[in-house]
Amino acid sequence: MKTLFQEDAIEKIKEIASDRTCFCCSHDDDKVFSTPMKTRMVDDEGSIWFIGKNQNTENPVLLNKSNVTLLYQDHSKQQYLSLNGVTTVVHYDIAGSPELQSPVTSAWLEEAENEPGVMLIKITPEEGHYWDTKNGRCISLLKTALSAITGSKFEPDVQGDIILK
Repeated sequence: MKTLFQEDAIEKIKEIASDRTCFCCSHDDDKVFSTPMKTRMVDDEGSIWFIGKNQNTENPVLLNKSNVTLLYQDHSKQQYLSLNGVTTVVHYDIAGSPELQSPVTSAWLEEAENEPGVMLIKITPEEGHYWDTKNGRCISLLKTALSAITGSKFEPDVQGDIILK
């Protein structure tokens, strides 16, 4: 198990979370809320940025300073990431942030251009855990088969904690 701190942790977050959809999960006393959200950017401090519409104010994911868990998966690369962090909601003019725009974002927000419910959501991770393969799926399968034939030890996975506090 390999624990990653600060710069190494941020690089791992960028590697797994950039341009992917995750489940953003929060909870109140008796109910878990999960919302699929598309990562728009991972900044140099490791914060993850999303764009959303405030359509359901009863969802704690959309409340400022909520504790949340982000769950990422890239099945093709056999990479997985779970991050615990805090939400900051910023009511924002999306046109003023070209680094967060894309054709998909523009189309999605076009009808809401003048709506006050469009918001920028920042998740600041504090800690988490990652699972990764050293070589990708195909190479790992080949090395596993080779290990079985030769009797040698093969560890296909790398995993560890991510600490950003």
